[in-house]
Amino acid sequence: MFQSKYKQNDVLNNRLPLFGLLFLCGILYLGFVVNYWFLLFLLLFPFSFKWQKINQKQVVLLVGILVVFIILIIMANQFSLIDLIVSLLNRCGVGVIKKSAINYLDRIYDQEIADFIKLVLFNIKSNNTWFFYKQTVDLGIVWLICVSGFHISLLAKVIKKIFTRAPRIGKYVSIVVISLYSLLLDFSYASIRILLRLCLDWTFRKFNLQRYNRLGAIGLIICLLNPLCFTSYSFLLSFLVCSSSYFVIGLNFNNKIVTSIVINIMAFLVTIPFVIAMNHKISLLTFLNAFIFTYCSSFVFLYLLIFAWIPFMSIIHYGIMIASYVLIGNISFSNIFIYSNEWPIWIIFIYYALFFVVTKVVYLIVINNKI
Repeated sequence: MFQSKYKQNDVLNNRLPLFGLLFLCGILYLGFVVNYWFLLFLLLFPFSFKWQKINQKQVVLLVGILVVFIILIIMANQFSLIDLIVSLLNRCGVGVIKKSAINYLDRIYDQEIADFIKLVLFNIKSNNTWFFYKQTVDLGIVWLICVSGFHISLLAKVIKKIFTRAPRIGKYVSIVVISLYSLLLDFSYASIRILLRLCLDWTFRKFNLQRYNRLGAIGLIICLLNPLCFTSYSFLLSFLVCSSSYFVIGLNFNNKIVTSIVINIMAFLVTIPFVIAMNHKISLLTFLNAFIFTYCSSFVFLYLLIFAWIPFMSIIHYGIMIASYVLIGNISFSNIFIYSNEWPIWIIFIYYALFFVVTKVVYLIVINNKI
């Protein structure tokens, strides 16, 4: 099941950018929000790290970054360069593109179909789609149904596949297309993360950035754009799931299906306290739901992104909408749910401590080829 040699250099390399992100966000959250939730974020990463000595220059760099962000937050309580950029673009008329697209959908389709398309492509919720949206939240697959980092990554992969014979052109096209789509999404954290990943890969293409270094650098850049991003569940969950996915990928399973299942299980386990805090309800089959809907949601997203703008295909759009409602409804009816209030802080710490120990043991067993 596993490759004979585990590539430790890929997983156990220098993690300074990611350590910088964790150090920065943990201190800021503790100091300005007076809430210990984010410290849990710090506990989730040591299972994949090789602790290394940090020299004086690195310490100065981290402290310097911290001081800069503290000054930014003190100077402006709600400072957000992202919001400023979006506001400036809207004033320049860029916001008209999104408004025109939405008005076009409302004009050519029945309201029910238009609302479904807007939910999938723009994450715009309405009365017609609220119950469907709530079901996806309960099932733990809202990130598969509404546009998220998963869909934007999928779009980037499709573009890369199309330009297989001209990879350099494909990278330029990906950056342009993702940038335009990010505008339509008002530069959500998910779209910014993927856009920054593409830009970093292109800018530092000669250096072959390691996964964790790239993820940490992206997190630091997002913090620069919006120093209060660490208070957003969207930001936290995005980086938690990415980090756990990288950990599983680093285990080098030979079977892609096994890799997909394990990634979904890890993502489920690592986000349980956050999901309960937000929804007070969680499905025990979340990882299975995600595995089942991954390919279905990929098809629906790509189909609507391409064909939603063609009016005479409304019958097909309607069929996809009804099929989605029925499938989600049946899966929701057959799932097993646990209802809970937000966990006390001590229970959360115990949970993540056990998570860390178990994951560390499994990790050591795997890299030592004892399975």
